[in-house]
Amino acid sequence: PAEGEGAGGAQKKMDSKTLMEETQKLLGRCRNLRLRAFALIDRVKADSKRALTHVEQAMAKRTTTLAKTKKDLEMHALDVDAAIQVAERSLERLEKRLDPKDTKKAEKLKADKLVLEQLRASRIVLQEEIRNKFAALEIDNLCRRVTPAKADSATREKGMKTTGGLNRTSSAPMLRKKDFDASGMSYEGGGTESIDGGSTMAPLSASPAGNSSSLKAAGAVATQ
Repeated sequence: PAEGEGAGGAQKKMDSKTLMEETQKLLGRCRNLRLRAFALIDRVKADSKRALTHVEQAMAKRTTTLAKTKKDLEMHALDVDAAIQVAERSLERLEKRLDPKDTKKAEKLKADKLVLEQLRASRIVLQEEIRNKFAALEIDNLCRRVTPAKADSATREKGMKTTGGLNRTSSAPMLRKKDFDASGMSYEGGGTESIDGGSTMAPLSASPAGNSSSLKAAGAVATQ
């Protein structure tokens, strides 16, 4: 019986030691996974920032181009208006002085009036182009004023309407200082940073794997 008890105690010690080693390995893997997750979050944030800068530069360039085009069209419209007024006065004077028997001048006057009508039609098309450029410029300016916070707020409001007022949680919850695993054990992570904060890279825990008080207590009970 004494030999059996000794063998049973040795087996318990071996099982406890194996459990401690496996626990340390698991904690190490958890820390590595946590660090890789933080690195991925930082990389996504950097990529998002570069994409946002690129989009803002493209929108700024487009609005500048549209504003310049709109201004040029307005200047052309003023020139066309002035040309129409001069042409109307000239044709009016020519029509008053026209000899009804002079068919050659009458045909020329008719051709000039046709050109004037084409000029008026061009003025209408030009005015429509100015309105289109103004509308496009307004749309681009509205897009430039959209911030990530405004876009997220609009998405949340739409989600609340579709779900009957139930506000869904974020797909990437904020990381807390103390995280709990499935067994109820806790570890200090120091990861208070969220995705919206600064760098999410958190330092390793101050205590090495396997040196927590809860693990020591469990090992002491198992070896008794």
